[in-house]
Amino acid sequence: MKNSYLMAGLVLLTLAGATSAQAAKSVGYWYDAAGDVAHNPFGECWRSIRWSADNALAECGDVADADKDGVANSMDKCPGTAAGVMVDAMGCAKDSDQDGVADSSDRCPATASGVMVDAMGCAKDSDGDGVADSDDQCAATAAGVAVDSRGCALDADKDGVADNVDRCPGTVMGAKVDTYGCAINMDADKDGIVDSMDQCPGTARGVAVGKTGCKLEANIKLDHVQFNTGTAELDVRSRGILDKVAEVLKQNPHLSFEVAGHTDNTGNYKANVKLSQQRAEAVRRYLINKGVAADRLSAKGYGPDKPIATNVTNQGRRMNRRVELNLK
Repeated sequence: MKNSYLMAGLVLLTLAGATSAQAAKSVGYWYDAAGDVAHNPFGECWRSIRWSADNALAECGDVADADKDGVANSMDKCPGTAAGVMVDAMGCAKDSDQDGVADSSDRCPATASGVMVDAMGCAKDSDGDGVADSDDQCAATAAGVAVDSRGCALDADKDGVADNVDRCPGTVMGAKVDTYGCAINMDADKDGIVDSMDQCPGTARGVAVGKTGCKLEANIKLDHVQFNTGTAELDVRSRGILDKVAEVLKQNPHLSFEVAGHTDNTGNYKANVKLSQQRAEAVRRYLINKGVAADRLSAKGYGPDKPIATNVTNQGRRMNRRVELNLK
């Protein structure tokens, strides 16, 4: 019991002796009579009840680090760093690629030097076309427009008109185009086909050509155009055929035709001529109603005068009962 009181007395004497030295050093620790910081049985500095981070001592391993980032307050240039953020030697959030966005928030941590970035640390793309502003040569591309590697609107046929507004996307290389990307009407041989589409550019004047600009070698035969027996009334199937013919004629507005009607030699000659004329006019009228210009079509009935096969057989007579479009 005496020993216990003796130990307590020694502690009190130690603490009492530390009071004067304490004021000269740090109010946060207990000191022994020699003026050294007192240590507990575990070798740790013995803190007083007045200890705080502001009066911590480095030799006690208690350097003040308010934001717990591993950098002492005295060295910390960014003292309010959020918990868990990696910091550099100055206590500031680490930014490996120096883009101004901390590594902890940087979704593009390897951004090249000098590239402007967004809040996520990725290369800035103001027009949202997938090409960073630093590489974008057309920085104000409209939303949804397909772009090339330069960030400019795609122009597949290289005519200077972007694909998204090009009404003629397959323009031949070198052709002059209008604002819609379509070839300007330049026709050196005056055959009705613009030079950029003309595969036979030296066609002689007055020669009938097709839509490629090359000479047409044959008339258009309407082999499957039929009429109700003894009349000039087109049957239903023939109308579908003539619809397609009308589209071809409208695509070649430079061509004019004679609609020629023919019969076999069966029956009265005058009646056959009249019927062939009526049938030719029926076909002409149908094509005009489908949009072919009237001044491009004339009609003439030849009756049995121009057979293309014998009238002796049924097959031959069937071939002679025909309508043709003859180039004029």
